[in-house]
Amino acid sequence: MRLRTIAALAVALFSTTMTVRADSDRTRACVNLKTGELRLLTGASCPAGTKLVTWDERWPRLTGPAGPTGPTGPTGPAGPTGPQGPAGPKGATGATGATGATGPAGATGAAGPQGVPGPQGLQGVPGPAGPAGPASSSLGDSLSAIVDQNGQDVGVATDAFNGILYRRVGSDAIVFYATPAGPTAGPLDFYHSTTDCSDSRYVMISASSGFAYFASVRGNTFFYTRTTDPAVAPLLPILAFEHFEVTDDATRPGVCTPMAGGTVPLGVVTMATDPMLASLALPLRLK
Repeated sequence: MRLRTIAALAVALFSTTMTVRADSDRTRACVNLKTGELRLLTGASCPAGTKLVTWDERWPRLTGPAGPTGPTGPTGPAGPTGPQGPAGPKGATGATGATGATGPAGATGAAGPQGVPGPQGLQGVPGPAGPAGPASSSLGDSLSAIVDQNGQDVGVATDAFNGILYRRVGSDAIVFYATPAGPTAGPLDFYHSTTDCSDSRYVMISASSGFAYFASVRGNTFFYTRTTDPAVAPLLPILAFEHFEVTDDATRPGVCTPMAGGTVPLGVVTMATDPMLASLALPLRLK
């Protein structure tokens, strides 16, 4: 009751304090706690039997002790739904889900149009030399020397009719084809067991007795293998090849072309050069 009296007096005094508070942000009053009398402080301190009361705002803060919390009131009715707010920013992309099971195979489609013809196949392996022809009716040896117009030996005609010549190149005996226009050159293929042609060059093996080796000739250079027996030759996969036309230089690396040629017996290529054949005076003739 006394606090209510003090509060009422504070309201009554509030209007009279506006002028006093013009010079200060704080209002000071003396309260008689026995009688509830409230007077503005006019001196330096309150008289005996009173207590100084101050407040900072336009209304005094006479706060009593907090009372107990009252019971929760009933829940009011739900208000109307507000308008829809703006769309929020796009979220981060989620992780990729697991791959689903493979579906059943579809029906086989109709056959497509026929493709364009593929490139021409590789040159086949030269066959073994044929049997010797009939003996010459002329006098002398059945093996005739083939020379150029200057009488320089080119080789011995083991089959003069088919132009098969025999010649020594270094320590090897070789046979090759020739005509009056000179040694015969044809397309040449070297095989490889690596896809980049980084290994040795190989050629197919033409079975022979092994006394001489069949050679492909380009100018004054011969290409052949000393492996003559397919039974003891290494079985190697053909994974690439180099192809040379008659006008190509087979002494230099050619274009490496991958291929799947199966596994076959192959012989390592030997390359031998005979400088004499570089300056033949054509046509060739029998000696």
